[in-house]
Amino acid sequence: MKDYGWGAIINSSRSFGAAVTSFIQGDESHSIQKELIYRHISWLTALRYQLRLEREWEHVENRLKEVYMPTICEHYYEDLEGEILNMIDHGEFKNYKD
Repeated sequence: MKDYGWGAIINSSRSFGAAVTSFIQGDESHSIQKELIYRHISWLTALRYQLRLEREWEHVENRLKEVYMPTICEHYYEDLEGEILNMIDHGEFKNYKD
């Protein structure tokens, strides 16, 4: 049975990183590798933030204190953009945001 959870995403990310560093060759290979890997890390960051948002069906009163902050939704809207902009170009981010 396949695991489609967070662990599978992480394992696939490791494989992706290994493939990028192994198969991309040439004069500018380092910058291309960095761009692809940072873009993937940005996607993982956006997914991490998205998964922490409250859902209608979720029992938010039972969240573990100090593990899931009660203001996590506010952090999604305030902090996500800054984290992603550390890894990808502002122009590229604008394309995704629009």
